[in-house]
Amino acid sequence: MTQYQRPGQGGYQGNRGAQQQGRAAAVDASRFASAAEKIIVRGEVEALISLAEELAKNSGATRTSVRRLYGEARRIDFLLDQDRARALRRARLLEPRLVYQTKRAQREKQNLGEIASALIAMIRQLKHDDPHEEEQRFRRFVEFFEAVVAYLPEEKKDE
Repeated sequence: MTQYQRPGQGGYQGNRGAQQQGRAAAVDASRFASAAEKIIVRGEVEALISLAEELAKNSGATRTSVRRLYGEARRIDFLLDQDRARALRRARLLEPRLVYQTKRAQREKQNLGEIASALIAMIRQLKHDDPHEEEQRFRRFVEFFEAVVAYLPEEKKDE
């Protein structure tokens, strides 16, 4: 055991403790569970448009701030036709990536919280026993994400 380790704890300790938060502390996806069910499971277009517009208008995020995440969702969408299992695995891994980006954005004084919460609620609705249904749900997720990005301003307006 090195001088930096405590008994029962291995590895570097610098990133643990008060700064380390669970998923729930970073985003609250439960607020959007009902909307996610309507949009992802039932495919309700009006609910998709309404929520996307509301999020873009009230979030304070910019198109630039979510572009990289949207790009990953599009790449996964293209991969669905080639390797469904791999694509759906990457889709599920978008959740931790969103949590990370949200925490990072908070440190940079940007606000992705509302959008990330909604997207995570949508991702949680993707899982299904039938891979074809899961694929359809992911495509609805991409449609929702695209609508959010479309409504977001390119950059923040000076107030």
